[in-house]
Amino acid sequence: MNRKTVAELRENEPVESSFLVKSKNSGTGRTGRLFLNLVLMDATGEIEAKIWDDAAEWDKAFAEGDFVKVRGKTLSYQGRLQLNVSELRRCLGDEVNPDDYFPHSQKNLEEMFREILTLINSIQNPYLKKLLQQIFLDPRISADFKITPAAKSIHHVYRGGLLEHSLSIARLAQKLIAHYRDFNQVPIDGDLLLAGAILHDLGKIREISPEGNFSYTTEGRLLGHIMLGLDLVSEQIKKIPDFPSPLELTLKHLILSHHGFQEFGSPQEPMILEAMILYYLDDLDSKIESISTLLEKDKASNDEWTSYHRSYERYFFKGKTS
Repeated sequence: MNRKTVAELRENEPVESSFLVKSKNSGTGRTGRLFLNLVLMDATGEIEAKIWDDAAEWDKAFAEGDFVKVRGKTLSYQGRLQLNVSELRRCLGDEVNPDDYFPHSQKNLEEMFREILTLINSIQNPYLKKLLQQIFLDPRISADFKITPAAKSIHHVYRGGLLEHSLSIARLAQKLIAHYRDFNQVPIDGDLLLAGAILHDLGKIREISPEGNFSYTTEGRLLGHIMLGLDLVSEQIKKIPDFPSPLELTLKHLILSHHGFQEFGSPQEPMILEAMILYYLDDLDSKIESISTLLEKDKASNDEWTSYHRSYERYFFKGKTS
C-alpha cells in the first residue's frame, strides 16, 4: 500500500502509512479503559489518532517526536477526521526523509530572506543598519532564522514561520509608516519600528527547535524568546563602537514589550509609540494567520462553522457573507 499523506486521507479508508508523532498522552474512557490519544503529522497537516487496544503496551513502543508507521482506519468523529490505530512501530532512520514530515512555509525562504536584507538596507540610521546587517549576515543566525517556526502552536507553526512572520510585520510596518506620514504627519521613527519588526522574535531561534515536533529547548523553557532575543541583540550591540545609549534602550524596549501586557508574557508594557504599534502589528499578524490556518484546515468539512478554537474560545463562520 502506497504511503498516504495526511492531506490525502479520507473517511472510512484503511491506512498504512508513516507519520511524525507530534504529541502523545493517555486517557481513560467511560468504562475505565486506558487509551492513547495522538496527534500525527507530516508536511501536509496533522490528524488526531487513537489507540484503544493494549494501550499500555503500545505506550512503551514509541515517544513524541518519533517517526512511526501505522496501520488503522479513518473515521469521522464530531465532524472531523480521526484515525483509529490497530498497529504501530517506530521507523528506522533510513525509512523516512524528514523533510516529508515537517510542515514548512509555502513561500520561498531565500526570496523572503533577500527581502529582509533589502529592508535592512533601506534603514537610514547607520547604527541600526549596522546592527541588523551584523546579525543577519552571520551565517549561523541566518540559517536558523530561515527554518525556525514562529511558535510551537497558534500561528506560523512550520519551518520558515519565523522568517515569514517577521517579514509580514516588517511589510505592515512600512505601509503603516507611509500612511501616517502622508495622512496626518504622526512622528513615527520608521527606522526604529522596522528594526523592531525584524528583531522582535529573534530569540525564537534559541527557544524552539526546528526539528521533530518543534519542542522548546532547555534555555527556551527557562528564559523564553523575549529574554533570549534581548541577549542576542545586546551581544551584537557590544560589537558596535559608540552605539547610542538612548537608541539601545528604545530598541530593547520594543523587544521587551512586544507582547503588549504582562499577563501575555511581556516583561514590560509598551511605553513609546513605536512599541505600541509593534505590539498591535504582531498581534494582528499572528491572529490572521492562525484563523486562516483553521479555515483552511476545516475547508473540507461541509459544516458552515470551523471546529472550536481554544485560544479564541469560539467557532469561526465559514459560510459566504453574500
